[in-house]
Amino acid sequence: MYVKFATSHGETSRYCLRLDGSHLILFRLLRLCTKTAMEGEYGQLRLLHMILLIMTMAVSITGEECTTPQYLEFGKPGTIQCTFDEGFYKLLWYNSPNTSGKLATLNYDSSGSKDGPGYLSGKFDIHPNGSLIINNVSLAHDTTFTVIKFANPTENPTTFLIDVESIVKPQQHQPLVSQCEENLNSCFIDWDDTVHMSCQIERSKPKVELVWESYPTNISREAAFKNHISSNDNVTTSVEVILDEPFACSKFIHLYVCRANDPLEFLDVDVTRVLVGDRKGDLPAMGSATTFAERGSETVFNCSNKEALFFIWKRDHSGSSLNTLAYGVPSEDSFENYVAHDMDLTGNDALVIRSTSVSDEGGYVCFYNDGNEEAAVLHDLTVYVIPTPAHPTFDGCNEQMSCAIDARHEGNITCSVKGIRPAVSLDVEAINVDPSAISFNEKRETVPKADTFDVTLTIQYKIEPMDYQRLTWECRITGPYSHLFPHTSTLDILIAQERLQEDQLLSRSAAIGLIVSLVLVVIICVTCLAVPVVRRRRATDTKTDEEIPMIPSSLQDKKPVFITQLQSTYKTMYNSIRPIPHLKDILYPVNEIFHNVDLDCLVSRKTLKKKWNDVGSYRNIGQMETNRYIITGEPGYGKSTLALQLCYEWCERVPGSLFKEADVLILLRMRQLRGISELCDAIMRLLLPKDTSLNKEDVKRIVATSKIAIILDGYDEYPDRVSGCQSEIKDIITKSAFSHSVVVVTTRSSILPEDLPPDTQQFRLRGFDKKVQKEYLNKIVGVDRSICMHGILKLLEDNPVLGAICQVPLFFVLLAHLSKESDISDYITSVTSFFIHVIKCFHGHLERKMDNISVAIDNLYKDQHEKLDEVAFQSLIIESTEFEWEREDLATKLGDEFLEQYLRIGILHADNFTEINNLPGTSAIGRVKNRSTIKFFHQLFCEWYAAHFLVAALHGNTSNDTSSDDTQDTSLKDTQDTSLKGTQLDLLDSVDPKQYPYVYRFACGISGDAGRNIMQYLRSLDSGTHLAVLCLFEFTSRVEDVIPDLEVLCSEELQINSMKPEIQNRSTVRMAELASANEVSISCLSLQGHVAIDHSTNAILFQSNLRIPVLKKLQHLLIELESTGLDEKDLCGLFEYALESTDLTKLTFTQGVLPISLKDESIRKKLQAMELTVRWNPSTTWYTLEWQSGQWKTSNGTILSDGQYNREVTTIREMYSV
Repeated sequence: MYVKFATSHGETSRYCLRLDGSHLILFRLLRLCTKTAMEGEYGQLRLLHMILLIMTMAVSITGEECTTPQYLEFGKPGTIQCTFDEGFYKLLWYNSPNTSGKLATLNYDSSGSKDGPGYLSGKFDIHPNGSLIINNVSLAHDTTFTVIKFANPTENPTTFLIDVESIVKPQQHQPLVSQCEENLNSCFIDWDDTVHMSCQIERSKPKVELVWESYPTNISREAAFKNHISSNDNVTTSVEVILDEPFACSKFIHLYVCRANDPLEFLDVDVTRVLVGDRKGDLPAMGSATTFAERGSETVFNCSNKEALFFIWKRDHSGSSLNTLAYGVPSEDSFENYVAHDMDLTGNDALVIRSTSVSDEGGYVCFYNDGNEEAAVLHDLTVYVIPTPAHPTFDGCNEQMSCAIDARHEGNITCSVKGIRPAVSLDVEAINVDPSAISFNEKRETVPKADTFDVTLTIQYKIEPMDYQRLTWECRITGPYSHLFPHTSTLDILIAQERLQEDQLLSRSAAIGLIVSLVLVVIICVTCLAVPVVRRRRATDTKTDEEIPMIPSSLQDKKPVFITQLQSTYKTMYNSIRPIPHLKDILYPVNEIFHNVDLDCLVSRKTLKKKWNDVGSYRNIGQMETNRYIITGEPGYGKSTLALQLCYEWCERVPGSLFKEADVLILLRMRQLRGISELCDAIMRLLLPKDTSLNKEDVKRIVATSKIAIILDGYDEYPDRVSGCQSEIKDIITKSAFSHSVVVVTTRSSILPEDLPPDTQQFRLRGFDKKVQKEYLNKIVGVDRSICMHGILKLLEDNPVLGAICQVPLFFVLLAHLSKESDISDYITSVTSFFIHVIKCFHGHLERKMDNISVAIDNLYKDQHEKLDEVAFQSLIIESTEFEWEREDLATKLGDEFLEQYLRIGILHADNFTEINNLPGTSAIGRVKNRSTIKFFHQLFCEWYAAHFLVAALHGNTSNDTSSDDTQDTSLKDTQDTSLKGTQLDLLDSVDPKQYPYVYRFACGISGDAGRNIMQYLRSLDSGTHLAVLCLFEFTSRVEDVIPDLEVLCSEELQINSMKPEIQNRSTVRMAELASANEVSISCLSLQGHVAIDHSTNAILFQSNLRIPVLKKLQHLLIELESTGLDEKDLCGLFEYALESTDLTKLTFTQGVLPISLKDESIRKKLQAMELTVRWNPSTTWYTLEWQSGQWKTSNGTILSDGQYNREVTTIREMYSV
């Protein structure tokens, strides 16, 4: 029966009620209530509510149902689903709608007895709930089945009719378009007359109808296509629709959608979008916008001023062909796009070249349709290269922008610019002379050097008359590209007078003779008077010649004094290394405590894919063909210690030193350079003694005439790095100054200088592995304490968490030295608990040396350090560069007693130095100023106290007591309200987690509540998942507490990337192991870097030093290969790994080279049995491994040929060649 009613808007709705047996009672109840329900306001809504209520009652009364129709899969067992009340008397099943005079196919009674020809033949069976089981569904079962139910022997039976249809699901998940890869929701096709463009669904029952739709919809034309239907095996049907003339209504670009009518929902996606471009089409006749981009910079090309409905980016290769770079099409709820490996898209349709190279020059065209019109935009890219130095230079000026030389009234001057692009012209002009007084000839030369040019202009000049004693020349870049290179250089020529009149010479000679005679007389008189005085002084003076200070008069004399004073400063720095700050009487020379660390070198490629190569010892970095080096490392990895070691090797002339050829080495700690813009100022203020006899001009001359090397230590702590002010320090880093000097800059991995020259080589410090840890202990602890050494190594082996922590060199050094005075128990379960132990040791050492009153003071300050917390936090907020404080200022904030206490403990450290100011106009009193600055012993201590401030600010905590394990029994899935308020979000946003990750890790370990909020915040960031993984192991130590969090994190893609810090990758592996061991599914694990196989254990070796064991709960393994890829042995090893990963369903390789086929038949059979899908995308085409033959095939079933394979290999090697 149907119930029909109208809404207040005039719309009608029909509700079907099945009424039989006890349902009639409910229907009568419904009729009685209808009149009452419809009366008054909202009567129709009340009626609907009653209907739903009565239907619910009906279900509760009988619970019987046999839905119709029902669909059963052909060739497989199927069940006609019915639900009957318990305690029925008998069921009779018929495979026909007509039951009159026929024997039931299967009968079933309450005793469980089964009978009937269908049951006896084995074709049918029955479920205890009364559902009919068909053991093998065939076409004969496409009929109406009847089931008669007897509730008891006396009542009339109930009859149910069920329409049954057999179905065959197609293998594909969406409409398959020729020329498109399988499982892609959208694709792009370059169309010409040879392209066969069709859409198909193969082997389905019933057939799935297809249709081509044309977009945008305002085009008054349906997509013309041919419909081809074929029956494959008298069971299934294949449908194909072929598109005709895709460019009948467009010029360059058109969007078609192949849509499936899929009422049975066979397909995961019912549409495939195809963007079609005209391969034969020429570039449209239109103007182009010229774009200038510096090599290495990011370039952005805009497409449409409006929002494009769909678009294609192509590149014009000198008019010969158009190469597709990117495209975008709309989807149901987003915008899908494809972009080449070295490109990106922003704002949906703007093309981005992340790191522009000279090879990127040329035309870029965007074809787009915004729904109203079809258009194209053309960009012409010119790549320019800033020369080195960034300005023209005159010969003899040592690359300075201005200088003066002695010369004659006639001669040659040469101006040049080197390493510039595009080729430019130079112009030299005399700017303080009458043009009629000078004549000259020009000689120009342009020499190509790889991607750049060396341009030289030589002027042969002559000045008449000779009255000019000073001539200023200006050299500048001219031509159409001069706006890219605005800098000019000047040369002052100081002209000696060469010809004087003869009478002038005679008169001057006479005058000179008279003067000489008078001078001789004066000298004789003075000598006679002075002899007695000298004799008396010799008799009474007891000083020797060596005791009389010598003031060097010439540059040759001053340079050794300068070098000696520098070395004296450096020796003080590198001979006073204090591994443990509170042990002030234990100092080490840097060469005794420094370990020969290994580094990785960043290899840049033509695309964004990058790779770290092992270069071994730090001494090998000088083998690179460059003189600019960036050494990066995470906090505590020994960047400053390495800088001191390099300084030591220069002072002691150690063979193999990076600076062995340098006359002068300048080592500057960049945190001390606030407000200092010139190198010579920094040398005078920070490196020379206060009683030096040298002045700033002396230093300038020595630096200008020497072969110097520069170490800038701690760019991440440079106070002026975020200021817009230009300085010589910044010019040194960008190679705009001292371009021929060797320069080393150290910094955190997350804070790199901007505008680095292209030839800068980046290195990163490695952590301490087991081998390095043992070597360090041998060096520091010594053979006589080998028991202690082995105890430390065993502790690290027995406590994996502590072992992972101590891969950070600073943490290991603290452990090694603290172990001499304190036992490290096995309660260390996180970085936080380790740091708690370190802080306790610092305070405990001081307590043992102090009286009771001082101990009470220390106990007070140990737990109450809120002001220090705030100072630390404020120094880390974004754009703050305050990493050290004037002693007086900090004492005002913290209190004198507190400051002195923390200086005694060693958590804070004082630097005392003398600042010399020799600027003109400075009074004698103001020339020398004694300064004392305060900083944390290490930046990690600053992050430790900043974390306390963060915890207190997030949750209003007033206690900073971290003596107990404050971890909480909470998780990301906790039911408590963990939403962050606006002020809390502002607080978290103020400290960059990429730069200061330990603030967040410590905060999670200090407070479980804060940890929960911080985890939520980090997961909301684009790149915060990795840090969330690290934080996960901080705020709890019990596995059962983190299971819900593991489920959340492992539902997303886990990445292990060679570009990321090693400790981050190890934490990701640890989390994956923990998840797999506790039956938590891992959605996807992505490996980006070099992989190999340990064939003895089937473990994956990542970057040679990280082991990834078999993960049984892993579902998808994605490996981004190096260009060398894998040979068949390693590929088979990965397949053995896959066979042990029982939940693995998909294995994907991208980019690198794989063997053309898999020959091992036994492995193929095993992988086929586990239904593993193996895919490979070497460049732009996806291939699937076919198990029968072991060969790669495309989505349309074509086998990868030898020629195609060789082209793929060539493409990969060109793409990733250095």
